[in-house]
Amino acid sequence: MRIRWKLLILLLVISLVPLGTALWFGQGAARRLGEDLAAGTRQRLTDDAKRYLLQTVRDHGKLLRRGAETLAHNVRIQARDVERCLASEAPGTPVMHFASEFEAGGVLANLVVSEQHLRTADDGKAIPMRVSYEHQNFLLAPGVEQEDVADDLARLSAMVPTYQLVHQSQSEFIHWQYTALENGVHSAFPGHGYYPEGFDPRRRLWYLNARQSGDLTWNAPIVDASTRQIMLTRSMPVYYPDGSFVGVTAIDVRMTDLVKVVELPDEWARVAKTLLVTPVEEQISGSHVMYIIAQQGFESDNRWDVPIKPPALTSTDERQLEEMFNDLMNERAAFRNMPFDGRDSLWAYGPMSGTGASLVAIIPSEHVLAPALAAEAKVLARVRHHRNVMFALLAGVLVVVVILSLLCSRHVARPIRELAAAVQRIADGDLDTPTRVTTRDELGKLGSSVNAMLPQLRDRIKLKHSLSLAMEVQQHLLPQDTPQVEGLDIAGKSIYCDETGGDYYDFIDLSSINPHTLGVAVGDVTGHGIAAALLMATSRSLFRSRADEPGDLGEVLNHMNRHLAVDVPVGKFMTLAFLLVDGTRKVVRWTSAGHDPAIVYTPTSDSFSELTGGGIPLGIEPTWQFKEFGPRNLESGQVIVIGTDGIWEARDPENQVFGKQRLRDTIRTNAQGSARDISEAITNDVAKFRGNHSQDDDITLVVIKVT
Repeated sequence: MRIRWKLLILLLVISLVPLGTALWFGQGAARRLGEDLAAGTRQRLTDDAKRYLLQTVRDHGKLLRRGAETLAHNVRIQARDVERCLASEAPGTPVMHFASEFEAGGVLANLVVSEQHLRTADDGKAIPMRVSYEHQNFLLAPGVEQEDVADDLARLSAMVPTYQLVHQSQSEFIHWQYTALENGVHSAFPGHGYYPEGFDPRRRLWYLNARQSGDLTWNAPIVDASTRQIMLTRSMPVYYPDGSFVGVTAIDVRMTDLVKVVELPDEWARVAKTLLVTPVEEQISGSHVMYIIAQQGFESDNRWDVPIKPPALTSTDERQLEEMFNDLMNERAAFRNMPFDGRDSLWAYGPMSGTGASLVAIIPSEHVLAPALAAEAKVLARVRHHRNVMFALLAGVLVVVVILSLLCSRHVARPIRELAAAVQRIADGDLDTPTRVTTRDELGKLGSSVNAMLPQLRDRIKLKHSLSLAMEVQQHLLPQDTPQVEGLDIAGKSIYCDETGGDYYDFIDLSSINPHTLGVAVGDVTGHGIAAALLMATSRSLFRSRADEPGDLGEVLNHMNRHLAVDVPVGKFMTLAFLLVDGTRKVVRWTSAGHDPAIVYTPTSDSFSELTGGGIPLGIEPTWQFKEFGPRNLESGQVIVIGTDGIWEARDPENQVFGKQRLRDTIRTNAQGSARDISEAITNDVAKFRGNHSQDDDITLVVIKVT
């Protein structure tokens, strides 16, 4: 029988009978008094919470209504000036900038990084956009030629002062202002880019609804085409002087900007859920769904957090949830008591003034009823007269337990001491002496487990020694010295996240072809560790066997790819970039197998470019034909940086990525230093950004500076 059962049965017989009797009478009295005190306060607290929450959602509806009225006035002003511009003569020298100019970066000197205008990257991160408050941007719908709409483009170029005036009147709310014409012309303010491919404003709901209604229109929450954020749009049709329809002008406001932060009492704020929801009747299934388009987060200073994919609001009480849906569809405020996330909760909700969205506040009932529960706790005073009895019983139990423990300790302590001595021997490095515990309980099993563990520990020590040797061998496969090439300053570095890794860089001696030419290779094998290191070593051997031969650079990768595609398991591959840099003629040629393009920084123009072009990673398709790119002329002072994704995908403790923009900033800041200075600055900045977050991937980079 196990030790815990032996002791448990003994202690239960001795202690549970007297303690259980005393606790039975004490808890019975406490329960009756608690029920008497709490019954009257629960209803009062629930009624108070109902009044408070309903008043809160109604007050926010009133605030939203005032903001909506001002917004409607601004849309009318904007529509009036659009009609005036379209009715006037086209200016002779209009100022026009198209959306593509704003995406180029640096083309327009007055672009600013706007924390208000965020676009959602592929990884779900919010990235501030570069916008202009001095220009609008133009965009033509697919199939529209600029010369066919030149007059309307010129007329709308005069709208910037109106856009600026309207924006200043409600700058805390207004996100985008724009005008779309039936002929495919689209203008927007502030000026920006990042429209989706094939964007046609005439197919958007805000355009179709305004054209159909013929008047000022609220549109249901939609996803903005540039930022992918939830927007509310107020749109209005515009007409020519003869009354014919010409287009639609509109203003976007982020739902989370229009709705103020909901302030709740401190005892509720940490547990409450404050949501913005929109009710939707699914066209295909006909089901009723309330989607959560924003949630106020206590941990994010009560800001409204907008999910990338709105989830559905759910409760196990489907009947009340359906009644709530009907209330919201009919813009009725109400209060309900139903479960949320498995907890009984109080719900208050109300419409947001015809926007198609509603404010919902949900608080777990136990936090509202906390004072009543505290009152129940006071009944413990009624059992104080039992304390003397309880203390006497406890004292007696303690005496008996101590006596029994002393009698049993010798039998229990002996095998424990033997186990402790065995563990100490193992800690001192003795892995050959087994333990000698012969009991048939857990201690005996533990002794057997320790004996079984000894061979595994010996194997682990051997494995660790092998890994150290593998790391030493792999480090010797990387360049040990930096080549000296006339006209070039070179530096390279690899930092592995494990003992071994799959990143690779190499310098190829091409003196037999051209004494002033350097071959540079940077590669990245999927994963890291021993498997990646073996594939890296194989790839290095294949690369070096062909890299110093004259001819097209693509043939080097073709040679490697044919062998790797046969030998490498499915799902394993390697990216590789190979450059030939002539330091005397200042010319670079390159090829790539799925590797991120090298970054080129030109200090004279303070601009960045990339050595783009390339094929798929090595080891996937044996018949793939890789191509050589270039030549491209270089100039003194230019910096070429080739790296692996362990640099820009490094994450900080908040799970933010380092990104290529930070990499470019580091290159720009340190461009006047040597190649080694630039390399050290990049790795230092990545380490500083990562903080105490572990390194998740290998980091490799080569820096070439043209002298």
